[in-house]
Amino acid sequence: MVYYNNRISVEFFHILTDGSGGMVFLRTLIKTYLELLGVDIPDFEGAFPLEQEPDPNEWKDAFPITGEGPAGTFSDKPALQLRGMLPLEQPNRVLHYNLDTDALLGISRSLGGTATGLLLGVILQACRDACRFTPRTRKKLQIQLPVNMRKFYPVKTLRNFSMYTVIRMHPAEVTTPAEMMPELMRQIREGTAQEPLEATMRTSRHLVRWLRFVPLSIKRPIAYFIYGKLGDGVFTTTLSNLGPISLPEEMAPYVDKFDFVLGPPVENRAICSVCSYSGKTVLTVLKNTHLTTFEDALYEHLKAVGLEPYMEGSG
Repeated sequence: MVYYNNRISVEFFHILTDGSGGMVFLRTLIKTYLELLGVDIPDFEGAFPLEQEPDPNEWKDAFPITGEGPAGTFSDKPALQLRGMLPLEQPNRVLHYNLDTDALLGISRSLGGTATGLLLGVILQACRDACRFTPRTRKKLQIQLPVNMRKFYPVKTLRNFSMYTVIRMHPAEVTTPAEMMPELMRQIREGTAQEPLEATMRTSRHLVRWLRFVPLSIKRPIAYFIYGKLGDGVFTTTLSNLGPISLPEEMAPYVDKFDFVLGPPVENRAICSVCSYSGKTVLTVLKNTHLTTFEDALYEHLKAVGLEPYMEGSG
């Protein structure tokens, strides 16, 4: 946890928690800080009163909740990767595209989709512009889309309880967000449904259970092999949408905006995350290459759909 002027930054290890659990901690931290400064803030959903005893359900592993049933698969075909050399320093750049939430939602709805669908469309356009391909290229653009499993189960856990689906499209099929929206929304609906996500959760649980009894000397090469099949090489990029963040009106005057940054990947040249608060949506791109093709194209495609991104970020 670090701070700079009026900015607070908290970093979480993904095995311990996910974005939703981390946001509970951050809201509690901000609430406590303001109370120490004399601001009167009532208890609210999404932050913990410090005087309250912790509930054991807050650190419970929720993955077994699916019970027994058919298991899915983690493995996938290698994805098309963006151009650019991977530098020794990773990540080497963090960029924030500040967007107007009302404009984002309005344009998304006019195209018959959601904000996630529209952002996937412009990210696919930027990926197409930033990779090498020919009509004979077999690899596809594959975007990892994390899903908060709490929407299916009323659990209290702050531990990691997220799964993911994959949005796939060949770069030659990438056109405009308006033309791609029906296909994108179909993939989102089918991929984020409860049944396929539960099947993937069962596979994850079986894998962890099996690895628990493997000696460390054998576990290490097995883990590297599994990561080769399941790691970020099967994705071109990621779009993680934390969604709208809410605060009580007593805290609103003290908080300007939130942003959400993913941890650096191994092979992907850029990954994306997004959240919104008080009319401001921040699309963050974490870069793993000095080549600027992706972020330049993303900026132009956001403008092309009618958005006016205001840029911030590291040098």
